[in-house]
Amino acid sequence: MKKKLFLLLIFTMISLLAASAASATKLVGEPNLAVLVDGRKVKFGNAKPYMENGRVMVPIRNVAEKLGAKVTWNATTRTAGFTLADRSVDIQVGADKVYVNGQAKTIDAKAIEKNGSVYVPLRFVSLGLGVSLEWDQVGNWAWIGEKKIPTMEEAGIKAVSITPYEKIFKGADIVRWDSNDEVYSTISTFTIDQLPIRNGDRIYYDIWPVTYGNQVFLRARTSQELMSIYYLSSLFESKFRGPMRYFLEHNQDGTKMVAYRVAFIDDEFMIKLNQIEYIGISLYDKSASIIKNPFK
Repeated sequence: MKKKLFLLLIFTMISLLAASAASATKLVGEPNLAVLVDGRKVKFGNAKPYMENGRVMVPIRNVAEKLGAKVTWNATTRTAGFTLADRSVDIQVGADKVYVNGQAKTIDAKAIEKNGSVYVPLRFVSLGLGVSLEWDQVGNWAWIGEKKIPTMEEAGIKAVSITPYEKIFKGADIVRWDSNDEVYSTISTFTIDQLPIRNGDRIYYDIWPVTYGNQVFLRARTSQELMSIYYLSSLFESKFRGPMRYFLEHNQDGTKMVAYRVAFIDDEFMIKLNQIEYIGISLYDKSASIIKNPFK
């Protein structure tokens, strides 16, 4: 463990020194807007939530079904109906009122039909369906229901043999060691839509591309400022990336915004974001943890 921590410190210091030429100027790029129900992201398909005039509009069927509500649609009156626990809710396209058990309640924007889905302002979720709602300004997320961040096991992410992936685990040995300074024998793969994920007090919330001038970086929201990542690809040797101090931000909720280089001057060639096959995150578990690159 001491050996790994020492090498992690060395690699992190290299990244910090490499960042010294950059002043703490703003990185350009925001995390994707997302809605989470009980700590898991809602899948929206082609109908995505969006921000308009400071309000978040969401395709309500996806959220309601994730909450376990029964959903109906009256094409004649263009009215969506929801039944959840002891609540019966009706909302008509074009109306700024929702009827909860027959009682009218005003919402702050009209329901609209777009891309074959009924969109409602986010406030409808708590006002109409009667569940807790918290807007996360830092992460650009809406938390609905229980704000619980699962482990990989709880999220259904299983560890498998690392053998099929060994050909892309070449280069920096540091990316192959677990918390006991032993080489990983298993690996857990998942997608960005399965974030956030936690291991003890270590949490990876989200990761997204940003730019600084003509340079591309990855930025992540994490629970700790020294959480590193690495890149894997059949095109190049594995690349360790420590967080960059000059782009570090401490959020009011205790989370951190950290940034990582994509290309690095000391690499054998300047890699590009779309050449990365997997992004490894350091959750220090007994299994390697890698995300399929969604930015290709």
